[in-house]
Amino acid sequence: MYRIGLIDGDGIGKEVSEAAAKVLDATGVPIEWVRGSAGAAVLETEGELIPEKVMELIRSCQATLKGPITTPIGSGFKSVNVTLRQAFHLFSNMRPVRSYPGLSLYKDIDLIIFRENTEDLYAGREVKISDDEVHGIKVITRGACTAIAKEAFAYAKANGKKESQRCSQGQYYETGRRSVFRSGESCCQRLS
Repeated sequence: MYRIGLIDGDGIGKEVSEAAAKVLDATGVPIEWVRGSAGAAVLETEGELIPEKVMELIRSCQATLKGPITTPIGSGFKSVNVTLRQAFHLFSNMRPVRSYPGLSLYKDIDLIIFRENTEDLYAGREVKISDDEVHGIKVITRGACTAIAKEAFAYAKANGKKESQRCSQGQYYETGRRSVFRSGESCCQRLS
């Protein structure tokens, strides 16, 4: 029996998470669902977007399924997603991209994008400049850059991928990661 947390979210989150749980139940895998709530509705009743008891619920489970959660607009609210990523070191977001005949504009695309999920603008650091302007501060560290590069190269090696390339957003972002990815080029060469 797998102990799986189910954080239903709010808005469409409840509907989506319930549907996903039904799909997983239909697989026949034995699951004990442990339910918790987070988001705007919980903020009204408990004063927090994601209460500590929900964080403990997640820690007590083998995995957690989370529905979409609203972060109220305004000062002082950190995204629930950012909070969870930082608390549980969920730094790697794998995004597969594949073309399908008859459905895709481009042909022969089969790649996976590895996105670092806890830094850059996801760090959640903001500075109020005026009542009309807030600046988000990009945080990029060598440690996080190295971790996501290692994750991508390890995946490529374990899955028989022969090529590795990188893309990045923004000049500082690219500059901040360049030396880490250059040090990883030897990993790319070993994969081919």
